Amino acid sequence: MAAQLQNREVNLNETSQRRLLRRDQVIELLNLSADDIQWLVNTKQLLEIPIRGQQLFDSRDVFQLIDTYKNLTLRQRNNEHEA
Repeated sequence: MAAQLQNREVNLNETSQRRLLRRDQVIELLNLSADDIQWLVNTKQLLEIPIRGQQLFDSRDVFQLIDTYKNLTLRQRNNEHEA
């Protein structure tokens, strides 16, 4: 059963449910490098959750990060158009 859970794909339509994601899943989901993910952790933009020697991520934190960057981009675009 644990192997089934490990191999399960992240369903992007289930953003309201909390899931713990492995680092490789976060890398794939955000389409970023391992170094970029580590930078997000180091700058406290993304929180790692240590459980039994694994570093996991709360899916809601990942989706919140996406929303934050999306909103920032939209504000920047609006400011450019107003200038």
